[in-house]
Amino acid sequence: MQRRDALRAAALGTLGGLASGWLTPAQAQASALNVIMPIGGGTGADTSTRLLADVIGRELKRSVVIENKPGADTMIATQHVLSGSSDGSRVLFTSPSNMVIVPLVNKRLNFNPAAQLQPVITAMRGGTSLVVKSGRFKDLAEFVAAAKRAPGQVSLATYGGHYYKLLGLMIQRELGIELNLAPYKDPAPAVNDVVGGNVDAMLSDASGAREFFRAGKTHILAQTHGRRPQAFHDVPTFQELGHPGLVAYIWTGFAVKAGTPPEVVAQLYQSFSRALKSKEYVDYMAANSSGAEVVDLDPEQTRQYLDAERKRFAALIDKTGYTA
Repeated sequence: MQRRDALRAAALGTLGGLASGWLTPAQAQASALNVIMPIGGGTGADTSTRLLADVIGRELKRSVVIENKPGADTMIATQHVLSGSSDGSRVLFTSPSNMVIVPLVNKRLNFNPAAQLQPVITAMRGGTSLVVKSGRFKDLAEFVAAAKRAPGQVSLATYGGHYYKLLGLMIQRELGIELNLAPYKDPAPAVNDVVGGNVDAMLSDASGAREFFRAGKTHILAQTHGRRPQAFHDVPTFQELGHPGLVAYIWTGFAVKAGTPPEVVAQLYQSFSRALKSKEYVDYMAANSSGAEVVDLDPEQTRQYLDAERKRFAALIDKTGYTA
């Protein structure tokens, strides 16, 4: 039996009639499930995770506590989970940062997510938009032509940590162009400079792009989704335009410390999976997703996906010489 099937079988075998999760009712009431967030409160990811926590807490009849521990490129939260027991009581919110990119970029980091963390689920994913000021470029072909005419002169704003910078390098390689990558700390100044004409383009998550796009202040040339999301059904994907190598997602999920018993991992997966399908969460997504989608990959599927992402970004970092 494959590992994925074993995890699912363990979940189905132990969940029947065990409303309080993997603990006895007395233990469940005394022990909280702690979801550790490597980002601050008030973000979209934080809000959606709190909604999931409410649903899971009611199902398990167990307190689910969100702990925000931002900082150090997501490593404060990650180390907090690793410092705990392998019992599933601390669940780490995961993303490309702590599961893929930071361990590849920071050579001084003594952390191997493939060995030290057990994936529970990949919950959500969303693509990235290549955004320009309305009227600046009519389409991707015009943007590429301008960049080829003046190598290094067309500017592309990125913001936040490593992901968008690496995606900018990926776009350059795939499109055969050289851009002037302009790093920003936050998205708001970047989009203001795009609208103001100070920067030629920027990479933005779908939710950040939607407001200015719908207001007619910006134009989206292409998006990195594998297929057009409903929220941006009128915008082509890079793949449609002949660049399948630019299918890329920012995803979110959850993991526990390695060594957590398989039946605990399986039960956690089932709880998160059901919460993603709950009416509350489905309604929330319909109102707020802006192109993000539920993917619901189980522990083994998540492990395989992470392995592929690590190979992809390791190759990109090696070819471009990217450093922190």
